[in-house]
Amino acid sequence: MRLDGVPSGRHSTGFDLHGLETPETRGDRFQDALAIAKDSGKKVKVHAGEMDGPASIHAAAATAGITQIGHGTSAIESPEVVNFL
Repeated sequence: MRLDGVPSGRHSTGFDLHGLETPETRGDRFQDALAIAKDSGKKVKVHAGEMDGPASIHAAAATAGITQIGHGTSAIESPEVVNFL
């Protein structure tokens, strides 16, 4: 199996989804790719909450297989998201 053109064996240790954060590009929209990485034994990280607020953090955290969230600082703005985390 290959992830983004890189053999999934010893050459990669994880899958990191980052970029311009909008409702259309939130981590929950990429569940198929994230599942491939997780099923390959990779760590899965999604950047969320830096530009799109706490809703994007919840969406990323609720996505199966996420092991880390980058830039999740806006979680503190939502007691519901803090409790979820």
